Amino acid sequence: MKLFPSLVLLTLAVIAIQVMPLTNGANILVTVLIPKASSHAKSMSAMSGALTRRGHNVTILTCSAVGTKGFKRDTYNSALQYKFEHSPEFHATEQMIQDLSFEKTQKSQFNNVIGLGKMFNLLRQACQHLFEDSATLALLKESHFDILIGDVFDGCDAILSSYLGIPYIALTTSMRYPFFHEHLYGIPSPSSYVPLGTFPLSDRMTFLERVASFIEHNFVLSFSHWVHFGALEKIKDKYGIAPDRSIADLIGGAELWLCMTTFAFDFSHPIAPNWVAIGNIADIPAKPLNKEYEAFVEGSGEHGFIILALGNNYGELPKHMAEAFARVFSDLPQRVIWRHTGTRPRYLGNNTMLVDWMPQNDLLGHPKARLLIYHGGLTGIFEAIYHAVPMVVMPIIGDQDSNAVKVEAKGMGRILQKDHISYETVMEAVIDVLENPRYRENVRRSSRIYRDTQAHPDETMVYWVEHILKFGGSHLRSRALELTFIQLHSIDVLAFIIGIIAAIVFLLYTCFKRCLSCCLKSRKSKVE
Repeated sequence: MKLFPSLVLLTLAVIAIQVMPLTNGANILVTVLIPKASSHAKSMSAMSGALTRRGHNVTILTCSAVGTKGFKRDTYNSALQYKFEHSPEFHATEQMIQDLSFEKTQKSQFNNVIGLGKMFNLLRQACQHLFEDSATLALLKESHFDILIGDVFDGCDAILSSYLGIPYIALTTSMRYPFFHEHLYGIPSPSSYVPLGTFPLSDRMTFLERVASFIEHNFVLSFSHWVHFGALEKIKDKYGIAPDRSIADLIGGAELWLCMTTFAFDFSHPIAPNWVAIGNIADIPAKPLNKEYEAFVEGSGEHGFIILALGNNYGELPKHMAEAFARVFSDLPQRVIWRHTGTRPRYLGNNTMLVDWMPQNDLLGHPKARLLIYHGGLTGIFEAIYHAVPMVVMPIIGDQDSNAVKVEAKGMGRILQKDHISYETVMEAVIDVLENPRYRENVRRSSRIYRDTQAHPDETMVYWVEHILKFGGSHLRSRALELTFIQLHSIDVLAFIIGIIAAIVFLLYTCFKRCLSCCLKSRKSKVE
């Protein structure tokens, strides 16, 4: 009996050793410097939570205007905020983009460029505020972080990592951003079949589309970098940060690029060892619905139900759009759950439930879910692919156009243009996706591809972060960034080979000419 307490202690010790993290905890700084609460924070929260559970000490850095919105409290150890409050200019720019979202596509795309230009100007102001907040910077310095993991959007994370003298890992919730893409990493990105996302192009382009893609790769990016990076250079130089390196060099100097994408959704393209696709780190199985939702969806019978959700920013549609959707839904046998915060549509049917918020992932995971009508944000698309629900995508702004093109190109759904919303166009798209089995078959195939991984996205992410903590990332980085344009494209080699060939041709020509001349002289001598 005296051995019993000892056996209990020994058993507990063995269990503790088994569940103990397999690595010494690192001191990690996770940054979301965008001065706006968004889905980015949700993704970064999932990432920081996985690192915290692994035994690492995680500090999150956000702006004071946002605080810790989007982060679950148990996903980080401590939080810091740099001083930046939303100004009237910030709200005015945000409202401008919101107001322009439902204008005609060509006009809204032009205005969106202007609006996004103003938004990035505000992001640069936020970056300036970060480096003016000496108290927060002092705390960051004193914390002696081992690494920075940034929600990369505009380059400020790269400046901060250089200021702190620590390596950083870039994590993106999209394949590419206007100021973050393969070119900065020396990864090949042929414009002929790799669209950057500025224009809604697929990997199968017509001649004119390839012209647009070439302009996008070679001129639009250069102009964007000149405008945005030039302004960030002033911030960097003002505080004496890495005077011998450019913003592009700092961004491209990341040890690793973790990208929340999957080839079940994205087009295939060249990659490098320091680019890792991890999928949607926030993927979770569907939870049971509450009684109200469960009763509503179970009442749909064999027809199932449809989900209409256009993200947090577009709960209220223009009146003509809302009425068109309402009329279509009232004529369908399916039930509909619609996130709608505006005026109740006049033609709303009894089969439609209006809600201010919905458990979207849990609804998509219900076996009676038949269709998602969505604006094209990545989180919802990944959830639909994960649960194998076909889509009708109505892109509104930003990268949603390119996301919609991928959904349609993969055969997982249809694009519904916001310029042409009417009863007829909505009904045609909805009926096509509901009744044509190819959409469900394709999204099921994509779902199987998406799930067929060696590990969950958060496990993949943790593995690579710990790999970088152990070994750094120099062995993964492409040497393309160390080469000049002439060296990278072997222009000097081609010039050398052409020169050799030209010299040989010239020598042969000279020899032939002289031989011919000698022959002619010899013949002339014989004749004489």
